[in-house]
Amino acid sequence: MSITTIIQVSNLFSFFFVFVHLLLYSISNAQALDTESQDVKRYQFPDNFLFGTATSSYQVEGGYLEDGKGLSNWDVFTHIPGKINNDENGDVADDDYHLFLVCQALDPLVFGDYPPEMRQYHENALPRFSPEEAEYVKGSIEFIGLNHYSTLYAKDCIHSSCQSGGDHFIKGFAYTTGDRDGIPIGEPTGVDRFYVVPRGMEKVIDYISKRYNNIPIYVTENGYSPPMPQTEQAPDLLHDVDRIKFHKTYLAALARAIRYN
Repeated sequence: MSITTIIQVSNLFSFFFVFVHLLLYSISNAQALDTESQDVKRYQFPDNFLFGTATSSYQVEGGYLEDGKGLSNWDVFTHIPGKINNDENGDVADDDYHLFLVCQALDPLVFGDYPPEMRQYHENALPRFSPEEAEYVKGSIEFIGLNHYSTLYAKDCIHSSCQSGGDHFIKGFAYTTGDRDGIPIGEPTGVDRFYVVPRGMEKVIDYISKRYNNIPIYVTENGYSPPMPQTEQAPDLLHDVDRIKFHKTYLAALARAIRYN
């Protein structure tokens, strides 16, 4: 499978990318893969696989003061002479603000139209493409950018009764939850409804690759937020062992997705 991927640990908020979310039911025999400490080697990935890192929007976006953007603390601090080595700043950074395309679904950009189920439930809320427009947008993207932080259980709300909030097209007619029968889908993190579920990374990469004809995929966001520390957890937090484990297991899941495709 020709997947080219950048792992980018970030909390971008004005970043232009394709949002993709996949809500998965657990697979019992894959549970062990999520908790197992796994060593990941470079040779497990294709030669054209790209690794990259970043830790915040300031370090990747650029777009300094564009389109009404205000000053952040870092904007001010880095422009004070002598505060940063060589008086460098993040005014341009990776310039993601200018280099990424915004779109809300993928399917039109790959197939020339929205999925039939979206047409069915959104009806006239979706734009209609003329044959010429459909042909123009079809196949017009070079890669898919994937933000993946967690995985949730999902329940169909079209043919089943659901709790309030899931029975609406904005929610995808799905009720989502992080636990089933009182058991969390994965290890909780410091963000509500974010769990450590490496097999979710494997499944979503596999799904997108097959659905969109093996188009190159960039993992634009992926990362771990530790729970609020308790006194007895301080040594683990200092050495950040849970974050190391997170990246090992998620990279191992990504390697499996590439290998099996």
